[in-house]
Amino acid sequence: MSYDGIWISEILGPEGWGSPGTLVLNSSRAFGGNNDCYFRGTYVVNDDNITITLTVWFYGTPPPLFKCAGQGLRLKLQAKRSSHLATGTLHCTDDPELSLGVRLTRRAALPAGLLDADRTPALRQTSAETGA
Repeated sequence: MSYDGIWISEILGPEGWGSPGTLVLNSSRAFGGNNDCYFRGTYVVNDDNITITLTVWFYGTPPPLFKCAGQGLRLKLQAKRSSHLATGTLHCTDDPELSLGVRLTRRAALPAGLLDADRTPALRQTSAETGA
């Protein structure tokens, strides 16, 4: 079962499910973000199981939930898929005691050409062009 597609990612913290983010999975590449951060990494699939290794950058101060946080925070997500939903755990590689619940909900397949830089002008823009 392929994991490639667009997913909603949610983390279960002490106050319940946190702010959802968007996770794009394509050919072993993972990237996305939410209102607190952006991230990128890689993933490996074994049957219905997925392991995603991510590096996270926060827009400002990291949430208190991530005591191990700093820019370039490294996380490892492991989940098992059943239909359009995958559930599992999220670990901070710098703080082995941190273990949070995670849920991924598949929202869509990747639209044709979405990640084709020749056909997607926004992906070709450099930081000088965007001012970022």
